[in-house]
Amino acid sequence: MSQNQYLPAGSYQLTSSNISVTINAQIEQNGSLVNCTPLTYTAQQTNTIGDIAISNGALSIIPGNGSAPNADNQLGIYVPAGSYQVSGQNITITLNAECETASGDLVQSAPLIYPAVNGAIVTDISNNNGSLDFNITPIATQGKCFISSFGNRFMVNGVALSADTAINNTTDLLADVNLNYMATAVIPQLVYLNVNTIRVYQVDSTLSHDRVMRLLATNGIYVMVELVTPEICVNRMNPAYSLSLYQRGTRVIDAFQKYHNTLAFSVGNEVIFPGEMYTQLNDNVAATVALENSCAAVMKSFIRDMKAYMTAQNYRAVPVGMAMQDGPQASLPNPGLIGTDVVAEFYASGDEASRADYIGINSYRYVNGGPMQSYDGLAQEVQLLPVPVFLTESGGLTFPTPGQPPLTRDWKIVSHVLQASNLYSQLSGQVAFQFFEKGAYFGLYNQLASAPLTQTTWGGAPNLAAQFAICEGISLPPLPATAITNPPSNFDPALLPNPAPNITVTVNNYATVGLDVVQLGTVLASLPAGTADTPSSTSVSVCQQLELYILNPSGWALCCDVAVTDLQDGIVIDNNVSWGGSCNVLP
Repeated sequence: MSQNQYLPAGSYQLTSSNISVTINAQIEQNGSLVNCTPLTYTAQQTNTIGDIAISNGALSIIPGNGSAPNADNQLGIYVPAGSYQVSGQNITITLNAECETASGDLVQSAPLIYPAVNGAIVTDISNNNGSLDFNITPIATQGKCFISSFGNRFMVNGVALSADTAINNTTDLLADVNLNYMATAVIPQLVYLNVNTIRVYQVDSTLSHDRVMRLLATNGIYVMVELVTPEICVNRMNPAYSLSLYQRGTRVIDAFQKYHNTLAFSVGNEVIFPGEMYTQLNDNVAATVALENSCAAVMKSFIRDMKAYMTAQNYRAVPVGMAMQDGPQASLPNPGLIGTDVVAEFYASGDEASRADYIGINSYRYVNGGPMQSYDGLAQEVQLLPVPVFLTESGGLTFPTPGQPPLTRDWKIVSHVLQASNLYSQLSGQVAFQFFEKGAYFGLYNQLASAPLTQTTWGGAPNLAAQFAICEGISLPPLPATAITNPPSNFDPALLPNPAPNITVTVNNYATVGLDVVQLGTVLASLPAGTADTPSSTSVSVCQQLELYILNPSGWALCCDVAVTDLQDGIVIDNNVSWGGSCNVLP
C-alpha cells in the first residue's frame, strides 16, 4: 500500500472506499483564535495536491502532483502534510469512508474525528468490521518507566473519574450507554484539562465499552481500570482470595484488554492501611502485622494470577498493579507496624511473573503555597522499587476557614514533578483527584446530568489545565533499568494458590438435606438431598491446591472435608461419614 502524504495513513485503506478528509483549524487574529474555513477533499484528489495552506482565513489546496515531499509535515503520517501546520492551531482531522464488514458488505462508518496533535501516538487507523478505529500506541513498562511502543517515556497526566449519581442507570461512565454524555459533557472537559489518562474505580464488565473507549482513544486518553468492586474486592479486615474475586478480575480483563488505550489494571485501592487496621484491632501490634501479611499475600497472588491469565489467553500484557495509601513507615505511630513503603517493596519484588508491574500511591502532600519539595521525601522512599511509581490520587486541600470551602487549588506541583530530576527519575506523573464533586471539596466539576458541566470554585480546573499543558511540552528519555529487588527481610508472606478450578471431581450426597461444595468460602456446587441408598450426585470443577468442604448451607455446618493431598482429577467424594470428619475419597 503506497502512502500519499495528504491522506492519513492506515490499514483502513485496504478495505475502504470513498475516503474523504476534512481539516479544521484555527489561526490567531488580533490576539484571538478564530476558525478557518474548513477544507474537505477525497482520496482521489490527493494526487493533485502540492500543499495545503491557510490563506485569507481559509484552508485551501495548492495544486501539485501529490508526490513532492512537503517539508511541513511535523505531525506524523496520520495527519495530512502541508504548510497549514505552521500557522494553524487546534487542528482537527475528520476521516470518512465506506468500510468493508466481516461479511463483505460496504457500510458507511461513523466519522473518525481526532486532534492532529494525537497523530504522534497513533499506531494505525484500521477498519474494525465496518468502523474506522483509531489505534493509539499501547503502554508497557520498562524498568521504572511507562513506555510507548515508539520507545518514548509516558508520563501520566491524569484525573480520577467516577460518577456519584448514576447516568443511564449505571455509574460506569465508560459504558456505551453513556456515549452521548461522555461525548458532550465529560470528554470536552478532559480535553480542556489536557489529560492523557483517566482513572476509573469500577466498571460493569457485562456492558459494551467499544464506542466510549474509541472516543477516548481519538482524544489521546488512556484508562486505568479497577478490577474490583466494593462488593467483590480484598477486604482489608477479612482478606480472602476467593474464586469470585478471581473471576471478577478475569471478566474485566476480557472486556478491556483489547483496547490499546487501556493503560493499566488495578487490583485494589488502599487495601493495606496500617493505622486504620491497628485501630480496628484495638491497638494490637501482632494482630495488625499478621493482618497486613494476609492482605499482602492475597493482593500479590491476585496480581500474579491476572498476569498469568493474560499470558494464557494470548492477550497483550497490560500492566497490573495497585493504588496504595501514602503512609510511609516514618509517618505511622511506631509500635512496630509494617509501613506501606515496606509493603510496596514486597509487591514489586521477585520475578516478572509474580511482581506488580507498577505501584500507585495516593498522596496529598502538596497543598496551596506548599514547598515544591513536598514530594522529595516520597521520591526517596520509592528509590528501591524497580517498577514505575506514580501518584494515583493527588491534590491536597487548604481550609483557611473551618466549615468553609477550601482555597482554589493552584496545582503548581504538577509540572514540577516533570522538571525536577529527583522527582521524574522516581515518579511517572500523577492523577488529580477528582473530576466530579462528591461533597468533600475535591471535585473539579459539579456532576450534572447533561452538558455543559460547571467548574467548582475550589477545584482549580483552569490551573490544572495550565499545568498539564506545560507537562505536554516536556519530553523525558527512558531511565536505565533497575535491578529486581529481593523482598523485605521482615515482610515476605507466602503467596496463595490460584482459586480457579483446574480439576473435576464427583460428589455424592447421602444426607437427607441439601449440601454445598465449598472452597475458600465460595460455593462451587449445590447438591439436593439424598438417602443412604440413593445419593444425589454432581460433577464439579474445583481447585486442586485448596482444601474442599462439604457443608450444610444452614449455618454452614461441616459435613466432611477433603485435604489437598487427596484431591485428584476424576476422584469420587462420598459424604457417607459421621458429620465433621473426612470425606471418603474413591479413585
